[in-house]
Amino acid sequence: KWILRKEEEIGLIKKIEQVSDYKLSDVVDFHQGIITGLDKIFVVSQDDIEKHKIEEELIFPWVKNSQIKAFEVEEPSQFLIYSNLIEDEKDYPNAVKYISKERSRLEKRRECRLGSRKWYELQWGRDLSLFQLEKIVFPYKAEKNRFAIDKSGLLFSADVYFMTLKDKNFTLENIVKILNSELYNKYYRLFAKKGVNDQYDYYPNSLQGVYVPSAKKFNYRAEDFEKELNKFFYMVS
Repeated sequence: KWILRKEEEIGLIKKIEQVSDYKLSDVVDFHQGIITGLDKIFVVSQDDIEKHKIEEELIFPWVKNSQIKAFEVEEPSQFLIYSNLIEDEKDYPNAVKYISKERSRLEKRRECRLGSRKWYELQWGRDLSLFQLEKIVFPYKAEKNRFAIDKSGLLFSADVYFMTLKDKNFTLENIVKILNSELYNKYYRLFAKKGVNDQYDYYPNSLQGVYVPSAKKFNYRAEDFEKELNKFFYMVS
């Protein structure tokens, strides 16, 4: 891609690329959050669950993109009715009764009209098993790098993306330390698309091109990873 920047800024990009044999897309797979088709009925509070006795097997913790910070995710205060687990409506009468309050609207969704979704199912429920993996989560728009690890099976909407590890020479914890560093905040802003309110886009098509130091040269599993990280930062500073 074309990058129009000052010479010293281009220099930073080149330095990082010179000591990096991998792009982020070589190390992780990218995934998008869930599209419910109607959040007001599928996203519920603890009070809703108790009041309507919604079956617990369908309930999963749900977070908004604003709850994702650098290195941490705030405690979820909402939950998702993962209705794609319903094979027979008779098995989950309380959940079906609750969702049916918006049945007429749900049936008008394109996928339902085409017959590819049952009226009570999520519009794009994704693969639930992927959400159960340890993963790095991040908002699709943010004022700075905000990457955090989730090990508790959180679910979230399509304005949140997540990464799962595919190269076992790396670790999620240390990838997050690199991505949240001031150096990588500066580096990413040199080529990321900037929107309103000083927010940047964190779509996979931009992030997958981020260079990361090679696991062959850089010990991601070192006991003192901070020393390794500082060594890398010194090389490109």
